[in-house]
Amino acid sequence: MNAEIDVDKETDRLYALACEHMQTLPLELLVASANEIIDLNAVAQAELRARGLDAVGRWVGFDKA
Repeated sequence: MNAEIDVDKETDRLYALACEHMQTLPLELLVASANEIIDLNAVAQAELRARGLDAVGRWVGFDKA
């Protein structure tokens, strides 16, 4: 199920969720991200596009994502 996310209203909850999931990331990814070797924002944006979603999680289709 895809749902639009109001990030402004849910900042605290989303931060806590991110912290929880970051604990499971491999050390190499955390270090690479912390040292700006990889851009996790770019990775997230690419994943949203691959799912046909826009920046707020709304289905827009693969050709518009």
